[in-house]
Amino acid sequence: MIKGLSRIFWGTILNTVIVGPSLGDELHTVFERGKHLLENELGAKMDVRLEIREDTRWLERGFWAHNSAAYYDRSRKAVAIDPNKCRILLANTKTIRQKEGRLLVLMLHELLHAYQELELVKREKSIRVSGRWLRFVCEGHSLEFSEKLAQEAGVSLPREVEVVSWNEPKSRQFGQVHEAFLYNFLYIKSRTYVRDRCKSVTDFHKLLQRQPSYSEVLTHSDKRSPMSAVPEKYLRSVRLKDTTVTSPIEFDYLDASALLSPKDFENEEMIRAFRGGNCCEIVSRVRVETIVVHYEPQVVSDRVYRHLRTQCVSQFSERHRKVLTTAGLYENRTMVVWTEDGHQNWAFAVKLKGPLVIVVRFPITEDGAKLAKAVLDQLVP
Repeated sequence: MIKGLSRIFWGTILNTVIVGPSLGDELHTVFERGKHLLENELGAKMDVRLEIREDTRWLERGFWAHNSAAYYDRSRKAVAIDPNKCRILLANTKTIRQKEGRLLVLMLHELLHAYQELELVKREKSIRVSGRWLRFVCEGHSLEFSEKLAQEAGVSLPREVEVVSWNEPKSRQFGQVHEAFLYNFLYIKSRTYVRDRCKSVTDFHKLLQRQPSYSEVLTHSDKRSPMSAVPEKYLRSVRLKDTTVTSPIEFDYLDASALLSPKDFENEEMIRAFRGGNCCEIVSRVRVETIVVHYEPQVVSDRVYRHLRTQCVSQFSERHRKVLTTAGLYENRTMVVWTEDGHQNWAFAVKLKGPLVIVVRFPITEDGAKLAKAVLDQLVP
């Protein structure tokens, strides 16, 4: 992970790191070995050092169910590593050779992020990749070549990539499904994409010359559907008394799939039908999140909506049922409301308007339900 490059670089790099203060010398040895290997490959010296940090507060933001152990800190030109988390990485290693191999791959991964950061600065004016896709190519490049360089140095490692099935997400809670999707996308799909386009470490710049697409990555077809400005316009049209509406931000195909149709993520028809999405927050005495997703043709949005009605949980306590009914949400047949998680007092309300799927996530309180109803009534009169 690169810290400080942009907001897209948050989370984990690998499910890694080390075994205790006694490994400090060993970590430095492995780091110097990895640095030497990469410098030989690049034909240039690297101004990067290793920092061993036992304070794990910098690791608080990570992917669901994964713990980060290292990152590249561009502001300090350092690979920071937490030795207390190495037990996760080394738990199943049976030999010293296996342990050294795993540590070398970890060091190379972060050193490759240091190299990428230099390339991004050098080629800033010619970069055509942005947002989530920039992280996608960086992670894929680091994953692919950290193992390649280690293997060329005589290290043999079994492939240890955790795969979470697209078709059977383990939870209907959006946060968990979304993180599983993102992990697979950034750490599995990205590697395949890079492997097909880079023969050597120094080909990284080729990944920056054009923005990938979900169609290209998931179906190996680069037929790109035109994007629509309708979702953003809809959200900018919200005008409610005593409320603040944040500027809409992109809610892309991965986000929409994780929320609305997880099992269809790699479906070519769904990819072609997706025309874009946006989300924003609407704040009064409470805060609700509003999402608008556009599909063409309309038959696809109809199918997504029918799936939500039949697949999503809609069981509420009597207290919550009363709140929803009083607000006019629960009895409305044109929308479906379901709990995000059995232990959280949040719900989603969904309406369909032609090719648009409109979702409001709100707390199940009197104020939350009323605000959700007001937003939906304005967007779908």
